[in-house]
Amino acid sequence: MAKENSGVIATSPNLRSQSLGEGSKAKKRKRVWEIDFLRGFFLTGVLLFHLAYDFSALPYVFYNFYEVAPWDFIKFSAWVSDVIYNPDMIWGVRFFSGGFLVITGISCAFSRNNLVRGLKILAVAYLITLATAILTYLLDTDMFIAFGILHCIGFSLIVVGLIEWVEIKVGHRLSAWIVLGLGLAIWALGYWFIYGLGAEDMVLPVEDLTPWGYLRVMFGLEVMSGDTFGLVPNAGKILVGVALGRLLYEKNKASLLPRLDGRWGKPLEFMGRHTFAFYILCQPVYILILAAVLLPQGFRIWF
Repeated sequence: MAKENSGVIATSPNLRSQSLGEGSKAKKRKRVWEIDFLRGFFLTGVLLFHLAYDFSALPYVFYNFYEVAPWDFIKFSAWVSDVIYNPDMIWGVRFFSGGFLVITGISCAFSRNNLVRGLKILAVAYLITLATAILTYLLDTDMFIAFGILHCIGFSLIVVGLIEWVEIKVGHRLSAWIVLGLGLAIWALGYWFIYGLGAEDMVLPVEDLTPWGYLRVMFGLEVMSGDTFGLVPNAGKILVGVALGRLLYEKNKASLLPRLDGRWGKPLEFMGRHTFAFYILCQPVYILILAAVLLPQGFRIWF
C-alpha cells in the first residue's frame, strides 16, 4: 500500500494489480488467524441470540403449546423471552452484531472482489426475506425480515466494491482515514436516529409496509419486528472495519499476533472460516431439531 498523504486520496502504484477479479492465481496466503477467531467469536453471540429467539417464539408457532408443554418448559420459554426482550439486552446485541460487522469490514482487505461478494450475500438475504414472508403468512405471526444483517452487509459491500472499482479506474486510493471518518460519522448519525428521533420506537407493521416505508427501514429511520439492521448506523460499522483493514492488513495481509496462534482458538477459527454457512444454516438446523423433538410429543403448528 502506498504511503498516504494528508489529502483525501493517496497514489498507489500497485493499485492496478489489485483490480477486481485479478489475483485468483496468486499464491495462496496463510489465513490471518485473529480475523477468523474474532469473526467466529462474534458469530457465536449472534447464533445464540437466534436460538434464544426460537425458544421464545415456540408459544406462537405451536397452537397447543400451553396444553402439551411441561410446566418447566413453559417457564423456560417465558424466561428466555424475558431475557432477549429486556431493554438492556440491546447492548449485548449491539456488541456482538457490531463486532461482527466491523470484522466483516476488515475482511474486505482480503477479498478479491467485494462487489461480487456483496451481490451474492444480497441475493441470499432476499431469499431469506421471501422465506420469512411465507412463514409469516403460514404461521400468522410476524417473522418477516425486511432488512436484516445480511441485507446490510450485502448493500455495504456493494458500495465498498464500487469504491474500489473507481479507485482502480482513476489509479488513486482513498485515504483509509477518510473512510474511517465517514464510517464513524454514519455510526454516530445512526445513534442520533435512535436516541434523537426515536427510530427504534417507530415499529412498522408488516401489513403497512410500502416502498417508502421500506426505504425508511433500509436507512434506519424505522424498524420492523423481525431483525432490522438499517444502513445507518450499521454500514458505518462496516466502513470502520474497511478502514482498519486498510491500515492494519492491506500491506502485508499477515497476522499481527502470530505468537498467540494456537490450538486453543481453532474451534472459533473454524466457525470464522465458514461464517456464511453457519449463519445461513443455523436457523434451518434449529427448526429441524426442535420439530424433530417436539412434533412427536404432540406439539402442533398452526397450519
